[in-house]
Amino acid sequence: MIFNQRLHQRNYRMILIVCVIIAIGISGYFVRRQIHHSILEPLEIRAEIQAKFLEDLGMNSENYSEVELNIEPFSQTDGAESVLLKNGEVIWSNFTENARLQSIRQLMNNFPQNQVMSKVYLNGYIVYTPIESEDGPYQLVKYYKRSLFQNDLNVFYMWMAMIILFILLTITLIYRHMVRYITKPIETIKSAIVNLEDDDYQYEYISGNLPVVDELGTSIVVLKQKMKAKRGVLNSSEQRLTLLMGHLNLGVVLISNSGKIELINSEAMQLLNIDIEPTQRSYQAVIKSFVLVDMISDALRTHQSLSNHIEMYVPSSKYIDVNIIPYGKSPDEIESILVLLYDISQIRRLETVRTEFVSNASHELRTPVTAIKGFAETLLGGALAQPELAEKFITIIANESNRLEVIIKDILELSRVEKKSEPMMVKPFEVVEVVNNLIQYFYKRADEKQISIKVEADRPVEMVTDQHRIEQIFTNLIDNAINYSDVDSEIKIKIDQVDEYVHFSVSDKGIGIPKADQERIFERFYRVDKGRSRNSGGTGLGLSIVRNLIRNMNGSIYIDSEVGQGTTFHIELPLK
Repeated sequence: MIFNQRLHQRNYRMILIVCVIIAIGISGYFVRRQIHHSILEPLEIRAEIQAKFLEDLGMNSENYSEVELNIEPFSQTDGAESVLLKNGEVIWSNFTENARLQSIRQLMNNFPQNQVMSKVYLNGYIVYTPIESEDGPYQLVKYYKRSLFQNDLNVFYMWMAMIILFILLTITLIYRHMVRYITKPIETIKSAIVNLEDDDYQYEYISGNLPVVDELGTSIVVLKQKMKAKRGVLNSSEQRLTLLMGHLNLGVVLISNSGKIELINSEAMQLLNIDIEPTQRSYQAVIKSFVLVDMISDALRTHQSLSNHIEMYVPSSKYIDVNIIPYGKSPDEIESILVLLYDISQIRRLETVRTEFVSNASHELRTPVTAIKGFAETLLGGALAQPELAEKFITIIANESNRLEVIIKDILELSRVEKKSEPMMVKPFEVVEVVNNLIQYFYKRADEKQISIKVEADRPVEMVTDQHRIEQIFTNLIDNAINYSDVDSEIKIKIDQVDEYVHFSVSDKGIGIPKADQERIFERFYRVDKGRSRNSGGTGLGLSIVRNLIRNMNGSIYIDSEVGQGTTFHIELPLK
């Protein structure tokens, strides 16, 4: 805009200068014509009259004195300095300055011999008049100082100034009108361009009488339509990108070659524990992990892609899969680097759990397999010949085989529950009745330890879900309570409906669970008292199966336990 203003001012000055020159030329010509008409022409007529008078005298060398007597009054009357020449020789003169006279004599060589002429010369006016005589031609030259006509000249100069002002004013008005006529549609187009920069696409051009400007306005309208379409595509792409970046479970950080963070998504800010606005800040001042900062610095220095698994401790320990990708026009000239962060802590934990599961499963299976193999080899070694000993060994083999079968069955059941490979058989049923029927299967085992099982419910509770899974949950919890309860104790089951949920609790008076173990009891093969669990026939998978079943049904489970006082499992499940 400043450039346009300067260009406009420069053009205006150039036009003004041209107009001044034209005005001066026109007014100068006018003043010159006026001077010739008002001053020189009367002087020429006056000189012709004087020359005619002298001709009538019959000029010759014998009457020079009489001629002088007739010229002198004329000169005194009009204030002129006169000189009478014949063949360039001065016959008579009253010039006050000899240098002026010599200049005029030289000038006369260029004048015609038989024509009256006037000329502006030597800060005055010269009038030349030829005189015919019997003894040859004479020349009468009269010089008038400019000061004799100063009043007339002042009037002419005033007219000249007025003409110049009038011409300048007229040209200025015409120029402004033309500028307004031309620039008004251009200003409209300029305003439209400014609005386009602000994403305002309401501009419509109205054609005028200037084809070039109309073509420009039409081009702006076409440009507006294209920009509007492209802006719509860009906004749509930006919204999709924002949606993707905001919901991507992958941290994305874009860093310029100067080390400034240009783009970062919420996942990356969460992974890196960034609580300030990081854009346009140095990555070294924002990222708290020295290992990651070192990797980024290496990528910026070497222009090479990097990838690694790093462990971060902000705010807690986590494992991050880092991939750094440089981007640029060439390998030697990068514009920015893309840092991709993926949290693999859960994968690492699952790998650890899987490793522990394989180790624990192998250990659990090795015990019955070792017993079966050992006693079978003993029988084959000769124990079959001793009936009492053989029967004892075969009984042990049968028990260990049953234990092995239970472990394998629980492993397969846990796998099915975790994978959700079996669909839920949803149907309505009365849960209090189902639990009462279920505890009938545990009376024999409970009687052996003199344990009583009670079900408390204020009213019937109707559920619409998979009845078999509810039975699995209670089977594992009741079996677990019997295994860990002391002789002559009680197991209490409470069922209560609250709004759209049903609350269950299974309480025992057993050994209890220490605080340090309460967070791990739902892990596979985890036991608080390993020796007692094996003696009671537990596999260490029951609570893990219970937790996964409850998760699959959108419920929750937690425990309340004290060592030596017993344990209560609290379960909350939706009615439907």
